[in-house]
Amino acid sequence: MTTNPAEAASVPADLQQELEEIIRAKQPRPIESVDDFTDPGVFDSDEEVDAFIAFTYAERRANLG
Repeated sequence: MTTNPAEAASVPADLQQELEEIIRAKQPRPIESVDDFTDPGVFDSDEEVDAFIAFTYAERRANLG
């Protein structure tokens, strides 16, 4: 097992530079709360949220075996 991040992910220099430019442009900040992951307006109602959760649970159970 490799413990050196540089060895673990050998990314070509030009791609590494492009990734760093994208990151700088987006100006990321540390995650402070689970609320940072919310996106208002994804679901129009509580019923849609409930339907999505029910579907997700059903799919997980269906794909277990």
